[in-house]
Amino acid sequence: MLSPDKPISSGCIFPQGRVMKKSGVLDELVGKLGQVLPAGAVELKEDFEKNARAAVQSTLAKMDLVTREEFDIQAALLQRTREKLDRLEKLLNEQQVTDNTDAGHS
Repeated sequence: MLSPDKPISSGCIFPQGRVMKKSGVLDELVGKLGQVLPAGAVELKEDFEKNARAAVQSTLAKMDLVTREEFDIQAALLQRTREKLDRLEKLLNEQQVTDNTDAGHS
């Protein structure tokens, strides 16, 4: 099971509100937001970037997101469950055909 206290290789957000960020992506986003500021606002840029980073992290933390690894695990589990259901449905249909055949011969 994944834990927000256990380091992982890529950035992720846990529903518990703890953010483990891949700083390159967040830095790029904040940098792009900072580019929107007029040229004369250079002294405000650091403050803006700090506040923008906090706002983005807060928003992402509120989203109930999972890691790609957890998503892949759940997708594989769902696939195995579907395959098992298909096998069980096939067996049930075969049994019903057998029961109907046996009932017709009685």
